[in-house]
Amino acid sequence: MSQKNDDKTGIVPGKKRKPFIRHYNHEYIKYGFILWPNSTEEDIRPMCIICHEVLVNDAMKPAKMLRHLKAKHSELEKKPREYFERRKQELGLQTKTFKQNFIHNKSLLKCSYLVALRLLKQENPLLLGKI
Repeated sequence: MSQKNDDKTGIVPGKKRKPFIRHYNHEYIKYGFILWPNSTEEDIRPMCIICHEVLVNDAMKPAKMLRHLKAKHSELEKKPREYFERRKQELGLQTKTFKQNFIHNKSLLKCSYLVALRLLKQENPLLLGKI
């Protein structure tokens, strides 16, 4: 039994198309977009370096990125590519600092938990915690 094409669209009913996945191009930095750090091979997305907004894969077209830049960051439209590269480096430094602080706070959290556990094992933990 063969499937017939729909006369109006030419699409065979019941067949699903594989979605087209756009790939990131390093030239997109001139529009203020970098590759989203949480991107996977199946889910590649651009991220605005200014407002950190993550767009869908279909928006990874120069025209759509330029439209985002003009609409939301019109004051940065005439900035050179080096400006956006510098912002990318600053974002990397912020991420690195955040991770270092998180690891440091993780050890503090563990210490706090161990103190609370020790207080709970005492007979009257409320009085010991206030001293």
